[in-house]
This record gives sequence, structure tokens and C-alpha cells, in this order.
Amino acid sequence: MRTARRASLVIRNLDPSSEEGPRVRARFARLGGVDLDLLPREPAREPPRFD
Repeated sequence: MRTARRASLVIRNLDPSSEEGPRVRARFARLGGVDLDLLPREPAREPPRFD
């Protein structure tokens, strides 16, 4: 019998304010999630000129 393997990623020295986002998403996922409409994509900007 095979067992599933999961990868993990550790990011050190992360700003404490950015750690709250994944925690909030995890709470909503346990409650059934939230479906949000995605914003339309904007066209890419023109690349800078170096002349």
C-alpha cells in the first residue's frame, strides 16, 4: 500500500503581518470556503525603453 507524500515549505524571517493571511484562509476552508469573483486582468504595460 502506498502512502501519499506531501511537500512542505518553510519560510523564515517572514513579516508577522503576512502570516495572518494563510491562517484566515485556513479558517474559511474549514467552514466550507468562500467563492470570490476574480478581477479582470489588465493588459501588460509597455516595457521600458533604454535609448
